[in-house]
Amino acid sequence: MVPLLDLDATVALVLVDRAQLSKDAYLAILQRGLDQADASSIIHWLAATVAHLGWRKVFSVLRQELAVKPRRVSFALYHVPYLSFNKRFLSLPTTALLDEFCQLVELCHQKGYVVCPDAQAFLAITDRARRTTGSP
Repeated sequence: MVPLLDLDATVALVLVDRAQLSKDAYLAILQRGLDQADASSIIHWLAATVAHLGWRKVFSVLRQELAVKPRRVSFALYHVPYLSFNKRFLSLPTTALLDEFCQLVELCHQKGYVVCPDAQAFLAITDRARRTTGSP
């Protein structure tokens, strides 16, 4: 898959999503997306990997990368609602995952990166993040 990703990532990511790769391969593809993708193309990298890795693993990777790639993590988090709601296989199935998402959005905000441009939605996210972390 790597040569295809080098030629045309958009086409290759459609194939990646349909392939039966190892978890390590999907993890490497997600990492590569965080290294290479811009604000609009990161959604394709997430869509190709999250169904194979699961939201828990994806959020874990995003949390790890937040220290070194906060801007790219904020790009990825922006697209989570578009991938997770109204799609059975890409939903956030537990409140714990929703809490993790809200906490990651709050951490990005603290680093100066806007994930949610809608002020009312952002307030709901940060309120939930603060309740789940016990932050003031």
